[in-house]
Amino acid sequence: MEVNIGIRVTFSIGSSDGRLSHFLNAPLGAYLVWYTDAVAAFPEDFKPGSVALLQRIVWEGRAGLEAVNAQAPDVVDDLLGWYYGHFTAVSSQAKLTRASGINIGYRHFQALEAMFQQMGQEEASHLLSYLATGRPILGARPVPPV
Repeated sequence: MEVNIGIRVTFSIGSSDGRLSHFLNAPLGAYLVWYTDAVAAFPEDFKPGSVALLQRIVWEGRAGLEAVNAQAPDVVDDLLGWYYGHFTAVSSQAKLTRASGINIGYRHFQALEAMFQQMGQEEASHLLSYLATGRPILGARPVPPV
């Protein structure tokens, strides 16, 4: 029997001026150390060259993030996924403050979104989709969870 717990959706409090500011003001030096160690231990789980690109972001801040995003947006998405999906869970320096106790399976969001569509409630459907998927920090298109 296969057990699949699936993707979970939670909500955390970030910076009042958005996730971009939250990430750029994060303990990126500590994240770089953690990330470098993780890449050394499990290189197959990370995008090639991502350590050097993260170093550039740490050194150059927003300008580095924008340059890396223009060069390799998939790496930026991956770096953010590792930061928010893993590093914040294991680093006391980067703990997130939960906005609520919600911890819902993504499939429930999909079902509710489909129900809103069937009811002709397109705006509610789009809002729910946006809440669950968000959008890249320096991009404009929603990115569904993987």
